[in-house]
Amino acid sequence: MYYKVNLLPSELEHRMGVSTRRLIVTATVTVVISLMLAAYAFFLVQAQLSRSELAVVQQRLTVASVRAKEANSLKQRRQQADASYKVKEELVDGRLVWAGMFDDINVNVPVDLWLTSMKVYPEGKTEEPGKNSGKPEPPKGGQPDKTAVVAPARPSKVVIEGAAWTVPSIGVFLNNVVSLPYFNDATLEEFHFDEELMATVFSISVSVKGGGW
Repeated sequence: MYYKVNLLPSELEHRMGVSTRRLIVTATVTVVISLMLAAYAFFLVQAQLSRSELAVVQQRLTVASVRAKEANSLKQRRQQADASYKVKEELVDGRLVWAGMFDDINVNVPVDLWLTSMKVYPEGKTEEPGKNSGKPEPPKGGQPDKTAVVAPARPSKVVIEGAAWTVPSIGVFLNNVVSLPYFNDATLEEFHFDEELMATVFSISVSVKGGGW
């Protein structure tokens, strides 16, 4: 059998004793500090992850914004192309119609009558013939839009000028023109005898049916 013998003097025996309360306090403080450090480290990691995610989101937003602008630009170009195609299609169809109209007018010209000019005037035209014809006016308060596709104004009137050896031929021609499917009515604006030509000079105004161009 062994015996433990304390060889310390009596004044040191109290100092070497273990305090349970102190151990509890020390352990508690250590745990609290450890938890605080762990929470701070977790916060730092989460903040770094959030910054990384925010940078990725901003990059995606930038790419999406660029693609949206490109899509918008493509949409505008497509709309302009469609409008331009529509205008060109209308012009081609209109030229075919008007080519046929001029041929029909020539077919209905009497033998002793000839035409000197045919002038077409668009809808809403109030100026005198020959003044600034065919030139679009720029929009008020700014420069004209160079990208806008504008269809030409539809013609509403045709003025036919010519001469005839006999006055009855003018009446026959006027009646023939009115019978064509392109026009609503025709008016004999003026006629007089030209001594140099030794013929009667005339001018006929014809109103065009809607949708002729």
